[in-house]
Amino acid sequence: MTFYDPEREAMLGGQAGSAPPGDLFISSKSQRDRAHEPRLDKAVILIIDPDSVDSQVMHDKLSAAGYKNLTTASNASGALDRVKESQPDIVLLSVVATDPGGLDILRHIRVEQASAHTPVVVLLASQDTALNREALACGATSVMVGPFEADDMVLHVRNALVSKARFDHLTANAEKLKSEAQTNASQLKEVNEDLRRTNERLWTQVLESRKTAESLQHKASHDTLTNLGNRTLLMEQLTRCAERVGRDPDYIYAVIFIDLDNFKTINDSFGHDMGDQVLIDLADRIVACLRSLDTVVRYGNNFTARLGGDEFVILLEDLQTPKDTIVVAERLQQRISAPFQVGGQEIHASASIGIAIGDAQINVAQDLLRNADTAMYRAKMAGKARHALFDNAMHAAAVRRLEIESDLRVAVDEGQFELRYHPVVSLETSRVCVFESLIRWNHPTQGLLGPDDFIQVANETGMIIPIGFWAMTEACRQLKQWNDMLPHENAVSVSVNISQPQIAHADFLDSLMRVLHETGTSPHCLKLEITEATIMDNPGPIIEKLQQLRGLGIQFFMDDFGTGQSSLTCLHKFPIDYLKIDRAFVNAMGAVRDYAAVFHAITSLAHNLGVEVVAEGIETPDQLAQLIALECDYGQGYLFAELLDDAATKAFVTSLSPDGLCQRVDGGMSCA
Repeated sequence: MTFYDPEREAMLGGQAGSAPPGDLFISSKSQRDRAHEPRLDKAVILIIDPDSVDSQVMHDKLSAAGYKNLTTASNASGALDRVKESQPDIVLLSVVATDPGGLDILRHIRVEQASAHTPVVVLLASQDTALNREALACGATSVMVGPFEADDMVLHVRNALVSKARFDHLTANAEKLKSEAQTNASQLKEVNEDLRRTNERLWTQVLESRKTAESLQHKASHDTLTNLGNRTLLMEQLTRCAERVGRDPDYIYAVIFIDLDNFKTINDSFGHDMGDQVLIDLADRIVACLRSLDTVVRYGNNFTARLGGDEFVILLEDLQTPKDTIVVAERLQQRISAPFQVGGQEIHASASIGIAIGDAQINVAQDLLRNADTAMYRAKMAGKARHALFDNAMHAAAVRRLEIESDLRVAVDEGQFELRYHPVVSLETSRVCVFESLIRWNHPTQGLLGPDDFIQVANETGMIIPIGFWAMTEACRQLKQWNDMLPHENAVSVSVNISQPQIAHADFLDSLMRVLHETGTSPHCLKLEITEATIMDNPGPIIEKLQQLRGLGIQFFMDDFGTGQSSLTCLHKFPIDYLKIDRAFVNAMGAVRDYAAVFHAITSLAHNLGVEVVAEGIETPDQLAQLIALECDYGQGYLFAELLDDAATKAFVTSLSPDGLCQRVDGGMSCA
């Protein structure tokens, strides 16, 4: 049976009000029942009865009731063919006890899919309970027992058709609902798939956002080069420790501040890429060193950070005793001193380490870090490659240093500096040839300060550059005045001390030439005093600058020879003209005989290399006599003159003999 055929629907689904004449209605039927009233002129009825007379009678009775599409069949074969061809809406099947073939027809109708739900009214000529039961068992919709009344037959047919219409309607609705359900299921599946994809996409975005947030947070709290913590994270950890020690007096923590010595030299010599690799390797060494010391300081409780450049900080927690920090510092220096293998190069380095112990008095994290930095600075000033433990004296010195730095900035702006001069005398001719210029700071509250009080701070802050060029300009200006008072052949020279930051400055040569030009000073009358350490910090570029200046006629003193790590190799490596032997070496010659032999060896080697020797700190006639015997070329000291200001220097110059000589007096020297 075909569901929802247009004609069939018109037949089975028309409203009661539109039914054609001849329909039978029951006045009490509901609106829903009326919706399923059959259209009699459309219903297809198949009558199967071997008795043609009975068949014709039923045909006539149904026609009279308004049914128009009636067809008959008299045997099983013809009946089944008619079922297939006409697809009837109802079958009236006459069955007699003596011919069970009628029930076979019923069975075949129920087997065929197209007719499986077609109403079949079985007609029995007489009451036969067994046959009645068997007909119902075979799928009969209803059973009528003769003799048949016309109205009863019409009602059976009508009721069967109504039931069929309702069944078809329900089946159609079921199919429609099934189709809609399938459509909805398909749509729901698509929606679910879209939701799944959307959820996956959103979850991916969430994970990416979380990963990005974690990455940003990590970058905000870690050093990008070494992946150690940065200053921000360090301060958080220090603040936590300061809060904890306030709650637990037995809690001991400390900060170790590490600074590579002469890291700038590594960068300048090997390049910044290799310098960065050294820092990365250093970070790995620090972490590995702490891990190896787990029995002294528990590795899991420690924190390492890079503050920038070559500065690293270690936070040690839960220490058993403050002395544990010394063990850590010594092991760190041992690890750091091992050569770094970078890019096929072997790079040697050392570190200055400062240690500060946290206690209940430290309630600001920055204070402990400052203390460790101060201790590191003290270790560096003591000779580098060592460690120092912070104490209150360091703090006082640090405060004074800050005061000096602050006052220096004012001194540069207000011109609070003065120059003093000390003559250099030829021990062979007694002629004054050079005046060394020495800077002094006329501090408004502390009086006259020597270079030991402020030069180191000036070097570290960069203020030595303007101070140094002021000193050079002032020395050349005053030198011009002195030489204007002397015969040309007796002109004297002035020497000016030059620091490493000053000579390394990019504008050094141009500034020096500008000073000479503006003061009218001859390059032959200017001498520069440098130390071996000044050159060794960056030998290549500095030696090149010295060679350029030497070509102009400027000469060089190597100052403070005999102190620190001075080496005789500098006499032939560097373009120097005079070698100054430090006053400490001169003073020792009177007490230790071997010093005189060493002095003579240095003098002989210098002379062989074309370098003249100047002895500093000559204070007694005996020292002078000994130095003359050792063939020293020049002398400088209080035996010849005290430090002189500009006015005293002018008087000293004008008191010289016409040849610029100092006269010997009782084995000593004095001006004529």
